[in-house]
Amino acid sequence: MAVEKGIAHRPGPFKQSNKNHKHGRHRSKGSINISAKGKISVKTLSKRNKRELNKDQRRHQAVQIRQNKRDEILAKKEVFSVPRFKQRFSFVTPKTDNELAVLDHLKVSDTVLYLISAATGIEDNELLIDKWGHNILTSSFAQIIFDLTGFANTHCDSNRFRKYSSQKRHEFKQQIQKLVNKWLPEEKIMVLDKNSDAVNILRKIGNQKRKSVLYRDRRPHLLGEEIEYVPETEGTLGTLKITGYLRGVALSVNQLVHIPGLGDFQMLQIDAPYDPNKIDKNKNTNTAESSEQTTVRILEIVDPAKQESLDSENIPDPMDAEQTWPTNEEIETAEKEQKLKKVKKIPKGWSDYQAAWIPDDDAEFQLDESASDEQGSDNEYMDAVSEEKSEISEDDNDFESVTESEVPVNDERYDKEMDFYSEKQALEKMKAAKVDRQFPDEVDTPMDQPARVRFQKI
Repeated sequence: MAVEKGIAHRPGPFKQSNKNHKHGRHRSKGSINISAKGKISVKTLSKRNKRELNKDQRRHQAVQIRQNKRDEILAKKEVFSVPRFKQRFSFVTPKTDNELAVLDHLKVSDTVLYLISAATGIEDNELLIDKWGHNILTSSFAQIIFDLTGFANTHCDSNRFRKYSSQKRHEFKQQIQKLVNKWLPEEKIMVLDKNSDAVNILRKIGNQKRKSVLYRDRRPHLLGEEIEYVPETEGTLGTLKITGYLRGVALSVNQLVHIPGLGDFQMLQIDAPYDPNKIDKNKNTNTAESSEQTTVRILEIVDPAKQESLDSENIPDPMDAEQTWPTNEEIETAEKEQKLKKVKKIPKGWSDYQAAWIPDDDAEFQLDESASDEQGSDNEYMDAVSEEKSEISEDDNDFESVTESEVPVNDERYDKEMDFYSEKQALEKMKAAKVDRQFPDEVDTPMDQPARVRFQKI
């Protein structure tokens, strides 16, 4: 049955009438909004200007602040434990502006992880490994005393990397792999883009076979994570506290420790503080951990009777016939007492370099002037002998007497004032004269005629 137009529905006697909401003495929100007619209160208007947050916004903000603080702590934390692998990992990032510091970190590292940006090299005129990276790789391979896990391909610039197609990314990955094969033929690059990729890298670092370094495995060594210097009340000395994980063999408190750049030092005691990176963490031991954090166990205290001394050299005992290195004063005294001057006769016109080649057998020795008082009679005899020599031979005027100290050898004039032919002949004559003095009864066979002809008279 169609309803006629213009006739409205009229409520009957059985119409349901609900009770009004009893809002109390104050007005309801609806009545307030009706009376306000779109007007905004001063309190609500000031909230917008002050940027006050509501309940949900405050909850989200607290979650974000908590997550940022957690990420900041993890970023600063160098050592952390992975209960899933039952291992500890310590990551150290050296400063890139000092190559020597990088090499020092490599000495104590078990594994080295190289990082390459996934976006570098896609565009033209970009090098996969720059000059600094090439120098670090060359230096690290020169002192290869660690394990090389290869390269990690990181997506640090995701917006720049994701704008390329998957085929372009695969081609770029192959380029990096081809470059890595030149340095590490057996390693493959690993992508570090998600948390699961980081877990895979940790698994590979923890499960790979480490290279054994003999001098490092036989000695205890420690990488200091917390360093505290406590000066003494009197004097300039103090106590240095170093906290870290000990690796290698066991360390005794009676041994000496070497700090690079400072030297050797003695230890007072070894403590065992609370381990913040436990491998087997249990949720039921929270109360026990809180009590352990404040307690420090003393493992070993130094024994003065067994402690090693800092003396690196033995103190000699002259009463026990122990010989020491001579001092500078003793060396000077010995040189003065045993000083001899070599006098050489050289032909006139010879250079200093030529005079230096005269053998010492032809030199005459004279004692120092300090012994002239004790050898008066010998000097008179030497004067007489020199007068006789001057009367016998006049050919001595063609020679000059020079001491060895006056004949310095100048290597720079070797090629300038040197006649190789004359020097060779002079050297052969000197050798022949020396052989003739040593073996006067021997005669060499001539080179220009047979020996039977030369010695047929004999």
